[in-house]
Amino acid sequence: MLDRVVCSFIKRNKVEIMSRFSQNTRTAYCRQPVQHVLLDIGYPMTPLHIKTIITALQNVLTLACSLRGGIRIPGFGVSVINKTFELIYWTDVLRGNFSKVLPALNSVESYAAVNEKLSEQEFQDCLNLGILSVIEEFKTRHNGMPGGSTGNFMPLLQITLITRKTGLPILEFLEKLLHNIEKTQLKRIQVAELTSYGENSFQLLQKPSRMVQNSLAFIELVNLTDSEDKMQDFFKIWLCDCDSDQEHLRLLFPGKSKTKIDFTVKCDIRESIINTVSLPYGHRYQIQTDFFSFQFGGHSVGKNSSKDLPIFELEVIARVSLSGLCESFVFGFPHRLYPTQCWRLDWEEILYNQQCFATICQYLTENEIYLLTRIKAQHRSDQVFGFYILVAGDKSLLLKSVASAEITLPSQDAAHSGQISEELLIKMSNNLTDLPLIQDFNPQLFISGLYTALNHNLIHVSSLGAESGLRSFHPAFDNSEQEDGKHKRTTKKISQQQSSLQIDLTPSSK
Repeated sequence: MLDRVVCSFIKRNKVEIMSRFSQNTRTAYCRQPVQHVLLDIGYPMTPLHIKTIITALQNVLTLACSLRGGIRIPGFGVSVINKTFELIYWTDVLRGNFSKVLPALNSVESYAAVNEKLSEQEFQDCLNLGILSVIEEFKTRHNGMPGGSTGNFMPLLQITLITRKTGLPILEFLEKLLHNIEKTQLKRIQVAELTSYGENSFQLLQKPSRMVQNSLAFIELVNLTDSEDKMQDFFKIWLCDCDSDQEHLRLLFPGKSKTKIDFTVKCDIRESIINTVSLPYGHRYQIQTDFFSFQFGGHSVGKNSSKDLPIFELEVIARVSLSGLCESFVFGFPHRLYPTQCWRLDWEEILYNQQCFATICQYLTENEIYLLTRIKAQHRSDQVFGFYILVAGDKSLLLKSVASAEITLPSQDAAHSGQISEELLIKMSNNLTDLPLIQDFNPQLFISGLYTALNHNLIHVSSLGAESGLRSFHPAFDNSEQEDGKHKRTTKKISQQQSSLQIDLTPSSK
């Protein structure tokens, strides 16, 4: 009897484990570590360096506290070391506490006057005290919170030491130090070696970042230029999703039979820019042609009963080479611009305006350039200026949003396995060659099934509204998992209609 129970338990847990790895959903921003910055203010750090670090750090934390959606930086703390260790701000939940974090960051600059030159042993003693204190403080506060790991803190801590001293001796010291430290709640210790722009630039290029694995923790040496933009990029990595429990996207490549998948490539998604819809003032980064877009972007115009849209004004500020703009910086919904037909204008003005428009299109086409524009403030309270490019088209201009410095996220080096096998290359080439070749993309040939889905959605809303007074419904906000028989039959009918609308993408003849 006992054997049966044990076998049943093992079988049940095996099924649960297998289902966990074959799931089609994932959690976002659930593995974000708590960040603690340990700032070495001793020689050769200067007050200017400290001010630059604090400004960059403040900008990134401001961004993190303003983003809607997942919590990207769950907790934050800051401390300084020189001759002594000083805890400036206890590691605490970040969102909702920015009013406490800001004065703590500003107070760090007052410690710049303590800039003392220590011996190697004195610095190591102080660093030892700082690392142990930060880890112990995190454990105490984390374990003391109700719910443990289910509380506001994640059970992982990342310590970032920013110093102007040579990083390699510090790295070797920390490797020895970690042998005697409990590392179950420690994700990584980063040593950011700060170097002035132009200072030992050749040696800096020859010295890559070094990462050393030590049991369950990592020690990483990072070379960091002391410019504000480089520091912001360094801190912005905190905003990227650290979840590695599940892949984010799968590329499915069909075989020759078209009914089976030949092979699958699994990928992780990394944002190039922050979704402006998740930010206050996000409406300033996209030209809005619908009133609802202003509300969704966090604009206060929602209180205006007239629902009037502003007449946008874009200031032309520069030219951009056709090959000088990376596609990862272009986002949002494109709009086509045509010369106005406003009947309120004089006929002569309309004709002259059309000639100017046509001249701009011809100039951009002949010189292979874009025009970079900036949105002009509509009111005195407007402080955000989105940027846009104008692309010459067929008797029109294409308007696209482009990223600004604040919303761009740093690119990260992709992991690779080194040498590519010849066998795999041949397999990939054969598979991709069998795919149909489209010379000119025509969206009319690609049906997504939206009409049939919207049709069913409106009928579903009408039937529910008659019974329960439901007025609006959006599939993205529907959390119900129950479906009646009528819904299943309609879904089956929709899928049959969609399959009949699919175009025949047969491989091109060779």
